[in-house]
Amino acid sequence: MTSFVSNLIRCRWLLAADSSQLARLYLLTLGFFALSGTIAALVLQLELGSASSHLVSAHRFGQLFTHHGLVMAFVVLLPLIPAVFGNLALPGAVGARGLAGLGWNRAAWVLHAVGGVAVIVAVESGAYDSGWTLLMPAGSSQLYPVLLGGLLLVAVATFIINWSVVATILSRKHRSIPLSNIPIIAWFFLFGALVVVLVSPIRCFTLVVQILHQVGLGDFLSPDNPESITRYQRLFWAYAGTATSAAALPALGITLHIGATHGRANVFLHRVVVFAGLAVGLLSLVSWGQHLLTAADSQKLAVTGSFFGLLASVPTGIILLSLLVMLFQARSRRAVPVLIAWLQIGLITLGSLAGLVLAAPATGAVHHNSYLATGHLHLLVVGGIVLSFFSGIFHWIQLPDGRATTVGRLAIGALALGVLLTYVPMLVNGLGGSPKALFVYPDRYASMHTVSSIGTLILTLALLTLIGLIGHASAQSRTVETSRPKPVPGETFA
Repeated sequence: MTSFVSNLIRCRWLLAADSSQLARLYLLTLGFFALSGTIAALVLQLELGSASSHLVSAHRFGQLFTHHGLVMAFVVLLPLIPAVFGNLALPGAVGARGLAGLGWNRAAWVLHAVGGVAVIVAVESGAYDSGWTLLMPAGSSQLYPVLLGGLLLVAVATFIINWSVVATILSRKHRSIPLSNIPIIAWFFLFGALVVVLVSPIRCFTLVVQILHQVGLGDFLSPDNPESITRYQRLFWAYAGTATSAAALPALGITLHIGATHGRANVFLHRVVVFAGLAVGLLSLVSWGQHLLTAADSQKLAVTGSFFGLLASVPTGIILLSLLVMLFQARSRRAVPVLIAWLQIGLITLGSLAGLVLAAPATGAVHHNSYLATGHLHLLVVGGIVLSFFSGIFHWIQLPDGRATTVGRLAIGALALGVLLTYVPMLVNGLGGSPKALFVYPDRYASMHTVSSIGTLILTLALLTLIGLIGHASAQSRTVETSRPKPVPGETFA
């Protein structure tokens, strides 16, 4: 660890980094940004835990809400899996020495780090306090263009990371394994990365136009014009809704690979699961309109998006069924990655059921801006992405002894309890009609907010424990397997 920090300070790793070293660099910066967003969420939940007393002001509440949403959504979750495991595990899965475009990937890490810091500094300095969608007018803050610029750098970095994933898998120059023989993890990385590459120009265009408007060079997305507001909503959700769904694909690929590795056979219904992953990616490109159910002049687009959103539950169910069969066949059912996979199935199923309510136009229009939407999003994000990250870390970095394994199992149990206590009350409040992100709310929602605050404390402690185990496992192991996933016999597409 001392050598790593010394080389990092001297910029040696940045100048001569290979893919595994870039993965570690991303782990450092993503860990910092995730900690920042988690602290903001913890303060928010503690504030909501009491309807009468206030820990922070209404203005500070809005800042923290914006901080948490922007950092966790765009700076952490969207690049998390391809940045870490794209560098850590994907090259070995396709027989490559590293991700394509090493120089571009170094630049992407710098852009991501600088952009993430710019976002945090701008929000904490008062650039914006009205939510992570940036839908409301920005006011007169001179730091708002800095916030937009930071988000633009992060979007460009996310594009480069995913472009490298696509190039590594599709190019024979980098890949030595035939395309028909690449494992399930590579297919899911490919589908997710292709979607992000396709929609990233939308995000970059939106942010550039907003920056130009802030400096007085255009009004295409002016927040003072109702038509521009609708136009911005469409552009925002075309990227954010689609990219979030796509980010879950490589995460599910990791979980499927782990299920097959710990199971007694190949991926259950391998070819069907590959096509199911492709279907999820394609449907994510056309289902984002469901987020516009309450937007003006977007009802046809919203209803169409809702239909495709409901349809996406079919391939998602197939993927979960395959994973469920493999987990039942697992040789070591008490292994930490296997326990995490079981928790994933439960959270994704619960989040998907809430998603069906939001995707149906009749009920989605009512609950679109309620805590039901907040609980649904977080259940899917935690179940589909965050837990896959921890599962992958503990799969490729082995826990050193039985005591650490026991602590890991207890941490997973605490994580399950924390997630349920945090987000199920949100679903209850949402079904009860509570709008999301309220600083002051009616007393009838207080009990569920209190339970959710307790759950957030448990969840935070569980996450810190898991992070500590990762550090402990890394310190105990001098050589960490960073390039090649464990082979799964017979895993081919044909």
